[in-house]
Amino acid sequence: MPYYRVLLEAGGIKVPNLSDGPPIVGFFTTRVVRSDSVPEAEQKAKAMVLADWTTGEYAASNVGGKPELKADRVYGSNWWQYLWFKNNGHVFFTADENAEQNK
Repeated sequence: MPYYRVLLEAGGIKVPNLSDGPPIVGFFTTRVVRSDSVPEAEQKAKAMVLADWTTGEYAASNVGGKPELKADRVYGSNWWQYLWFKNNGHVFFTADENAEQNK
């Protein structure tokens, strides 16, 4: 069974910014999964992230909706990355940063 690295982009959340800036409204994150196909890899990666945001460690901080996830890129990976990849972490962005990027 092949391994995949899935880069996800999420929107639809709202997390208060601890530095008194605009709220956090989205993020990028990567997950490494083992699956039979690219569509299945995307589904598995999305399920992992949704679990963190609906019942996991990020659920209490989110005052917005559940993350709207889309697969930005899917890469082939290997068992070594699968074994050592932590499958956590996010790069967050605010509404201001999102608007600036979409100009």
